[in-house]
Amino acid sequence: MFFAKFRQRSSLASPVCAAVLACVVPCHAQTDPKLLFDPASPNAAKQIEIVKADYKRPVNPGPYTDFKITKTGIEVTTPGYVQGAADHPGIHIYPAEGTSWDLSKYGHVEATVTNTGTSVFGINLHVIDDKDGSWTENNSEYVNVKPGETRTLKVIFGYSRGFRPIGTANPATILQLFFYLYHSALPHSFRLENIVAAGVPGEKPDPALVVIPPPRTPPAATPAPAPKP
Repeated sequence: MFFAKFRQRSSLASPVCAAVLACVVPCHAQTDPKLLFDPASPNAAKQIEIVKADYKRPVNPGPYTDFKITKTGIEVTTPGYVQGAADHPGIHIYPAEGTSWDLSKYGHVEATVTNTGTSVFGINLHVIDDKDGSWTENNSEYVNVKPGETRTLKVIFGYSRGFRPIGTANPATILQLFFYLYHSALPHSFRLENIVAAGVPGEKPDPALVVIPPPRTPPAATPAPAPKP
């Protein structure tokens, strides 16, 4: 008798329960995105450092990257590469407070990139969790952006260089974000907006986006020396 009444009541309430569950489950499955760079902050400029030298090399004489903070983000201009200048023109973005971000509640870092120049470029985002890891392959992705085009540049923790599972990540201690171009002889300009941490811990990339490198050809065997007569 009780179960019959329960089934009757539950059938009447099922649309309400379904609506509640539809709201509650997604709301708790993912943390709201965390803004990592707020252009409206009075201390925003202090978060940015331009690249004046490549990793463990002396400061070069320039020309250097330049930037301007706008209402929506950061306008960046990079010079054409010349011998002796930094191979990776760009900017570092550091936490507004403390020495690192704790992003352990998130699965990735992303930014919106708009090419405001006249030629295509490839831009990299390296999410650095190691004081000596500026030039490792961990936690790094890039996209090519055509003039006038806007794209999302996304790095999933623990994946790199085509969303491949390379190395490890420690999202609890992210020291900086490094946006850079590589060895372009042309000057470029771009805008960075919506720099956030988002997603869920343990996030995995869409299999369709994973770049599988071709197998390496093993080196030819060295012939054994001829026996001495």
